[in-house]
This record gives sequence, structure tokens and C-alpha cells, in this order.
Amino acid sequence: MKAAVQGHAAPGPVLTVVALGLLLAGIAKGQGQGKSPRQLIEFLTYQSQDRREGPVVFDCGLIRTDRAAAKALAESGRAAIPALEEALGSIERDGMGSADSQNAGWLLDAYARIEGAESYERLRRMDRDPGLAFIRLDLDNAIALSLGLTSYVSGSNPLSQTVDCSRPSEPRRTLNQFILAWVRGDREWLDASLGPNAKSALASLLEAGTWATMRAEYWSRGPRPDDAVGYRFEDAGRWSEPQETLADEKGYADQPEPKASPELDTRFTSGSGGDCGRYRVKFVTPPKAGPRTPLPYLIDNSDLGGALRVVASCAVQE
Repeated sequence: MKAAVQGHAAPGPVLTVVALGLLLAGIAKGQGQGKSPRQLIEFLTYQSQDRREGPVVFDCGLIRTDRAAAKALAESGRAAIPALEEALGSIERDGMGSADSQNAGWLLDAYARIEGAESYERLRRMDRDPGLAFIRLDLDNAIALSLGLTSYVSGSNPLSQTVDCSRPSEPRRTLNQFILAWVRGDREWLDASLGPNAKSALASLLEAGTWATMRAEYWSRGPRPDDAVGYRFEDAGRWSEPQETLADEKGYADQPEPKASPELDTRFTSGSGGDCGRYRVKFVTPPKAGPRTPLPYLIDNSDLGGALRVVASCAVQE
């Protein structure tokens, strides 16, 4: 999830598949249950000896292995908290210099899964720390998990292309980009998240003035780097879940995913998770990949001003 990989960041060292094959298969089959929380943390953060030897290229397959280890860590429950607290303390203190910092998104997810809403204060404190920018996407995803949200978007994140290994075809990617572009004031990235009706709506909003003057009408104060907006797609099955749950996959047999042009009732929250607005977001499939990133959907509300207003209102609340 950090860098430009959703579902967690590529590890620093390059690993040897042959050397790791049996170990990784064992973790993926649930044999991580026999390891202590600290051993699982060392496995996930590439400190265990078997993950430090030899070079191999990262791919999304490693995420499935890491997820199995992180799920085992979360299933350790409260017994894992002392080791996780120690690891997170090391990361807060030493940043990228911490031995526990590499691939640390899985530790954050496990902590959020175990502690739930009780983990929010610590995660948000870390999210606001400029020295931890290298795991900000991971922190946002962990906060979403802790608060039971579909997604959580910090305004200090960079606008960049992403490779999503776990949920590549879901509309959250588009709404995340829309929110971040609006908070950061980047018209090009905002425009890249819009379908034809929404583009026309934005053009109409700009007829009376400049981009800057139009933005000023929506914001009660200027955006700040620590502004954040969360949201949850209501009654949308799998799409409503956080980016990572560390839970067994649900069937959703009685609730098929929407198809070409879904309309999703969306509950928005402030940075602290309090409800601050609702909006029905209309999505369409793009005719081709966008100029910035191949988004699976585009936002296509003809009343785009409503979406801009609710995001701006939520961003300035705590």
C-alpha cells in the first residue's frame, strides 16, 4: 500500500522464490498460527533469516503470503498487542530507520483489527507525523479498518499512480482520487476522475470565475495538509469493506456487485470518523484508461457541486 502499491508495499530486499517456497507456502496455508506474534512480525517485516537471503522480484503473489501471516497475527488477539505496541513504538521513534518499518502496513492492519476504534488515536497521530509519510497510505487504510469505513483519505498523500493488488476493480479508487484531488486543489487529477456528465457540471461551475474562486466558495477555510475525509459505501456488499479486513472472505451470495453504472449511497465522515454528510455517487465505466491511472470507474454526477461541497465540509471538521 505504501509507495504506489495498494495491498501492501513491495518489500525492500529482493527475495529468492526457491529459498522461500516451502516457508511461504506454509504461512499461506495457515501454519503461521504456530508462530508467536513477534515471529510473525519479524516474518512480515523481513527480519527473519529465511526472508533475508537471496534475491527475487516482488509481485502480487507475495501479498497473499503476507496477508496470511498478518491474518494469523490479528487472530492472536490481545496476546499480540505487546509485540505490536513495541513495533509501532519503534517506527514512531525511528521512522524508516526502525527494523520494524519495512512492510509495516500489515502490522498497522493487525493492530487496527484487534483494537478496533481504540486504535484510532494512535493511528491518527502517526498519520499526522511528517516523518512517517512513507507509510501514510498504510495508515489511512488501517484507520479505515479501525473505524469500519470503506476508505480514509488524508490530504497529505501525494497524487500518484497506484497498482492495486487486492481490489483493483472497485470504485473506491476513483472516489479516493476525487477526494484527494479536491482537497489538494489539483484540477487535472480531479478532472481525470470524472465522467462526461460530471465534466460538464464542473465546466458550468467554472463559468462564473476561476478555479481558485470556485474553490473558495466551497471551503470555509483553506485546506490544510492534515485534513482528512472518510467514507463508507452503504449497502454495497464487498465494495463497502475497508481495503483490507484481515478476515475470512464473505460470500455476499445474496448481494451481487453492481455492474456498469453503479449508484452508491455514501456516508462521509470527518477525519475523526464522525458523520458529516451523505451523497449518492453515480459511477460509469470509462471508455478507456484515464491519462493518470486506469481507473475502473469515473464519477458522473450532473450535480457535482453537491459532492464537492460535502467533501469540503467534511475535510475541515475534526
